[in-house]
Amino acid sequence: MPPQVWTTTPQHYKLNVDGSFHTSNGTAGIGRIIRDSCGRLLLAFASATTTNSAIEAEMLALLRGTQPCVENGLTEDIVEGDSFII
Repeated sequence: MPPQVWTTTPQHYKLNVDGSFHTSNGTAGIGRIIRDSCGRLLLAFASATTTNSAIEAEMLALLRGTQPCVENGLTEDIVEGDSFII
């Protein structure tokens, strides 16, 4: 498999989100990164939380990732995550 390369389109921002979930105790971690069209880091966040499932953790990462985009006027976004369901 060829290596994956970070890409977006000109004048857009890219939000990458990810969530993880530990089934034994319900703890979860969520992360989100926002980059500009040149790949420069604009904002990065990571936090611990509790959820009921891995899908809920992924969705929470998406929700909390889009909030700073809206708050900072970053409306031309491409969103990427690794969940096949969301």
